[in-house]
Amino acid sequence: MALLALSCASRSGQVEKTSARDNTAAADASSDVDQCVDGQEIWGAARLGAEIPPDTCPADSEPVAGKVWHERYLHDHEGATQTVAIVLKEGGIPARCSPAGGCPPSNGWQARQAASEQQVRCVLERTTGGDASGFSGFWYDKPKVEFGRATSSVGRIFRLTLSWDQVWIAAGHPYVARIEPVPGAQHQWQGQAPPPIPCSCPRATEDSSGKLTGFDLNTDPETLLRVTLHLRSQEDVDARLQDVAAAPFASMAQAIAAERRIFCVQRALDQIITAPRLSTTSAAATLLGTWGLPPFGDLPVVIEAFGIELSRREAVEIAKHPFVARVELVGPSIPTDPVSQCPPDLDGPLAVPDCTDSREDIEAKISSVLLDAHTADCTDQYSVAVSVRGGATYCPLPECPVDPAPCPERDAWESRWQEENILSQKCVRQALYAMGADIETESSFINAFYTHLDWSQIESLAAMPDVETISENELPCGLVIPLP
Repeated sequence: MALLALSCASRSGQVEKTSARDNTAAADASSDVDQCVDGQEIWGAARLGAEIPPDTCPADSEPVAGKVWHERYLHDHEGATQTVAIVLKEGGIPARCSPAGGCPPSNGWQARQAASEQQVRCVLERTTGGDASGFSGFWYDKPKVEFGRATSSVGRIFRLTLSWDQVWIAAGHPYVARIEPVPGAQHQWQGQAPPPIPCSCPRATEDSSGKLTGFDLNTDPETLLRVTLHLRSQEDVDARLQDVAAAPFASMAQAIAAERRIFCVQRALDQIITAPRLSTTSAAATLLGTWGLPPFGDLPVVIEAFGIELSRREAVEIAKHPFVARVELVGPSIPTDPVSQCPPDLDGPLAVPDCTDSREDIEAKISSVLLDAHTADCTDQYSVAVSVRGGATYCPLPECPVDPAPCPERDAWESRWQEENILSQKCVRQALYAMGADIETESSFINAFYTHLDWSQIESLAAMPDVETISENELPCGLVIPLP
């Protein structure tokens, strides 16, 4: 079921705007590590005392003092929307259980999953009424395979684009522990300490010698360079941390572990870098499937490497992180995304887009038939084709034996193109998930798919930079597609 398929009983958003600028309640903001209890985060010492009810949302609000990490910056830019990281409170999720404890497999992880989705749903409903612009996940509770077959996906931090007033509404929600800058937003700190690193992330204390590749030790250590951070495999990470709690990996557990790994490295970079840096949207990545990872709907992607601008001094510091396998010097400037070639590079890096809150004019992106056919009194959903930018560059397929004989080379090409297309759709798919929409039919040889959307959803999706066009498939309300 999509995240926003249910509505909450309350959308009350009245909170007292008590300033936290000089309030000592934000003492946690001075530490680079969150509190841990039994290896789990207690975000800002905030914890829910009772389980999250499955069908209702809380109607009350709580004081916001100390809950908005970068309040000064947001206040000074209150006329603009900002993408923020919303940290949810620990607790409220049913405990894990086992058959020995009288809990059948169908209850344990499903109950935890449902509670996590309800927690996110309640915050979104009150804050935005369900509009989830810039919505995606950052952090999940530690994955554990339950009954050897599945794991619950409990989300803890997600990004959302909000106005100043919406930030305060979110901060007053009793399910929210605090609101932080997203990784890489150093310009928003304004003299504050960096946001904290989750306590279960390892500290950057490894010997970095031997982990730097291609660097000239005679160059200025402060000159910015283009580098690629190669991350250690999850199996290697577990071995180094002597952490076997997450193995054996189901695909969902593997995806959660990958999200935690990249966020640990991003927050470690926040401790090292003092100003925003350009980073590439290119990465070495493995796509685990086309489903959305609950409760945020993220594509299950394992990021294996990504590019960023660092000085040699900064490269040495991040190379100390246990999740970093090596830091490779690439050149003096940020590259463009890798371009598909003919024949396709089956082993080359895959482009993973960076989801931003930037928006484009929609008039030229919605087909003239849809624009002409739309009427304000038609509130039904339209069957539309959504074309996405980027993705695969197609080549003539290799010659193969007559079907149904196997053709491994052709199959490998088509599989690569499908991966490139799905990854290019990452931000669009997450937006659809937040809307409660489903991808119904995917095209094999163009970067597009079919879905059902109402008019407001069409306009919202068309404004995304990753969307090329939205055109009609079938019109509702008795409307007819005109003959050419």
